[in-house]
Amino acid sequence: MANRARVRAAAAALAAAGLALNFGAGCEPAREQAAPVTVAPTAPAAKPAAGAKAAAAVPVAYDVYGGYFVSNKFEPKAETSFVVLQDQQAFDRVFGAAYVMRDKSHRLPPDAFATKIVLAAIHRGKAMWEYQVQDVQVAGGVVTVRYAATSKASDSAEFACPLILAIEKGDYEAAEFVENGSPVKKVEMARSGGGSEGAGK
Repeated sequence: MANRARVRAAAAALAAAGLALNFGAGCEPAREQAAPVTVAPTAPAAKPAAGAKAAAAVPVAYDVYGGYFVSNKFEPKAETSFVVLQDQQAFDRVFGAAYVMRDKSHRLPPDAFATKIVLAAIHRGKAMWEYQVQDVQVAGGVVTVRYAATSKASDSAEFACPLILAIEKGDYEAAEFVENGSPVKKVEMARSGGGSEGAGK
């Protein structure tokens, strides 16, 4: 607990100075990037038809990444955002790399998008958010990301806190985000071509 308190104090001090302390799947103060972002609208989560038999869910291997900040040009007014990023250009419009001394963040490899896609959830506001991925599964072409999210309010600093994970490319139709046991967003995915799809809550 003492270590956690010291880390929190250091994060608050860095945030006040406009810097970032890496928490892996955690918070970074919002920063500016030059490239604008155009985001396609998404459909609400579809309800299964009455009597329809659910497809069996299959676990999906994933990896969680950290050390990135969220561009303040990407949905700056949204309390939350949920995105699927299928190429490096789309990723760079949403995220930038945040470096601090002795930085050992687990970042995406340079050629990640040759074989992977990125799924990300973002919380913004006067709170620091931390995430814990519970599982990632696919059923009927829909990838479901289940995770726990906890927050700690800030008296002054505003944060943009991303959960960033990557999975292998596949023939997916949509990605659904389930936060603390509740579905919060379903993002339709293009089966061909790259890009970014998603929207705030």
